[in-house]
Amino acid sequence: MPFTIANLNQQLLLDNPTFERIINSDLHALVALLRQVPATWTAALVAAEMKKVSAAKWIKYAGTRRYLEAQIPTLTSHLRATPIGFTTIKMSSELVDTILRHTFKWTSDTGNMGDLAAVVTREYVTWGQWPVALTACIGLPHGAAYTHPGHHGGLAANPANLGKGQDDHALMGPFSGAVLNFAGAATVAPMDQVYQYSYDRINWLPIPGSTFTIVREVRALGGGRVQLKLIKTNTTKPADTFTVTKIF
Repeated sequence: MPFTIANLNQQLLLDNPTFERIINSDLHALVALLRQVPATWTAALVAAEMKKVSAAKWIKYAGTRRYLEAQIPTLTSHLRATPIGFTTIKMSSELVDTILRHTFKWTSDTGNMGDLAAVVTREYVTWGQWPVALTACIGLPHGAAYTHPGHHGGLAANPANLGKGQDDHALMGPFSGAVLNFAGAATVAPMDQVYQYSYDRINWLPIPGSTFTIVREVRALGGGRVQLKLIKTNTTKPADTFTVTKIF
C-alpha cells in the first residue's frame, strides 16, 4: 500500500491498538512530521526523527518501520548510522617535538555506537604544488607524491564503532635531511585534510566538523640553524589548533 496518512495510522494501530489514547508515544514527533498537510518532510528528515527512537521501541513498532521503509524511497539508506560530533580530544607534541599527535572522537547519530559496526573511517588529504624551495628538500622515494599536486586516502580504514582515532604527523614528513640546509625565508606548504566514513570502502563522505588545514613551514634562522614548523587547524573551529616547532 502506498504511503498515505491513513495507511500510516492503520499500521500504527496494528502495532499498538491504543496508540496515543492517553499519552504521547516515543514516535510522536515522527508521526507529527508525517501527518503534515501539505507534506513538507523528506526521507532525510524522517530518518533523523526515526533515529531518535530507541531500538527497543522499534521492536514494538516493527510493522510501522517496515511500512515506512517500503513506501518512502531512499529512507533505508538514510537510516544507516553515521558518525557525527567530531571532537578533538587532544593535540600534542611528542617524541621531542618531532610528532604532532592528534587524538579525536565522534559519536553515532543513532546514539548507539554499535550501529556503526559496518562503517569504516579514514583520513583524506589533498595538496597543490609546493614551492620549489621545498620540493627541492623532499626525500625520494618516500616523499615523491609531494613533488606535484596530489592526494592520499590514508594508510588504513578503521572501524567507526571504535568512536575514536589517533593521527600522527611527523615534523620531517616527506623531507630528507636536505631540509636542514634550507637557506631561504619562511616558506610554507599547505594541505587540506578531512576525516571520512564509508559503508562500502568505495564511496566516502566527510564526517561533519572534521576538516583541517595542515601547514608545513621551513625557515632559515641564520648561523646554520633551520626551523621546522607544523600547524594543524580545524577549518570550522579555528580555536582547535596546535603547532609543533623545532629548531635544528
